[in-house]
Amino acid sequence: MIMETLWRGLRNKTLVTTGKIALAAVLLLVVYKIVDWTDVGRRLRDLRWDYFIYALALQWVVIGIGNHRLQILLRALKIPLSYLRTLKYNCIGYFFNLAFPGGTGGDVVKMFYVAREAPDKKAAVVAAILLDRVMGLLAVVMIAAVAVVATLKTSDKFRPLLPLVLVLLLLSAVAIAMILSKDYWKRYAWWARIERLIPQFVRQMFNALHEYRAHKAVALLALLESLALQLLMCVIAWLFGLALQLNMAWYQYFVMFPILTLVVTIPATPGGLGVTEIVSKEWFDKLGQGDGAGIAFMLLLRISMLGMAVPGLICFFLPGTHIKAAQLVEQAGQLERTEEARLAQAPDAT
Repeated sequence: MIMETLWRGLRNKTLVTTGKIALAAVLLLVVYKIVDWTDVGRRLRDLRWDYFIYALALQWVVIGIGNHRLQILLRALKIPLSYLRTLKYNCIGYFFNLAFPGGTGGDVVKMFYVAREAPDKKAAVVAAILLDRVMGLLAVVMIAAVAVVATLKTSDKFRPLLPLVLVLLLLSAVAIAMILSKDYWKRYAWWARIERLIPQFVRQMFNALHEYRAHKAVALLALLESLALQLLMCVIAWLFGLALQLNMAWYQYFVMFPILTLVVTIPATPGGLGVTEIVSKEWFDKLGQGDGAGIAFMLLLRISMLGMAVPGLICFFLPGTHIKAAQLVEQAGQLERTEEARLAQAPDAT
């Protein structure tokens, strides 16, 4: 029931989604009231377009690396998608990351498309796409932790972030250790009681992620690609700063941008709208860049995200690609019946 649960979850969140949109509208109104838009307009008029174009070009290098990461994770679980087909589904995912709250809706849509290519490997599809997301977030946390520690001597502005990123890093390490050592914990009765409290689809994801124990080299390569990808994103942020002619040291972006990335993934508002703008404004102002610097920076980031989403929208409506909601539900039911049959043959799988 992984695919059906995820899909129905997206369909049934109308009230929650409406609340998040309302919250985003309120926060954006707050931003409108507290920001000096004359300053923002001046910064955008004086924009160095050469640096901005370099950033947009480098962004597609990042997309290429991320696409290869997902492809090798899928292939490790015997789902041999071509690079171009994986790219198409990734681009569609980028579009739905903007369309659904929290920046994770695109992952759910990707699961459906990839599951259509491999309908008998539902758990593996979820595992690969989930690990793809986890690797990216883990790399963000690692870079933020290292950058915060490295800048403590040169600036105390980021010192308040140190406990947060270290806790996130610790939690990430504990989660990885628990997944890798699941067979050891299964011998204890308390583990079985905990598993019974976890929803079935979450347990299935956990078990699927557990399969990567046999593909450690692939998982390590995916993590290294995630680190490279996120480092390049920090370079892109630096280029945005150069385009806006901000007076910031290059290494400060290696703290600032991972933090903004983590804020975007918080499902408080669609795509972090309002929340990210307020955080960006406060931190750029704290770094002495003025009232409008953070908002101008976020506008450039939003434009770049839109540039990633437009190709996905085009791919979504290509002949043979678009799936209507009714077809998705029907496919989810077929996948659920396949999974139930598999579990009936292997009752101890979870």
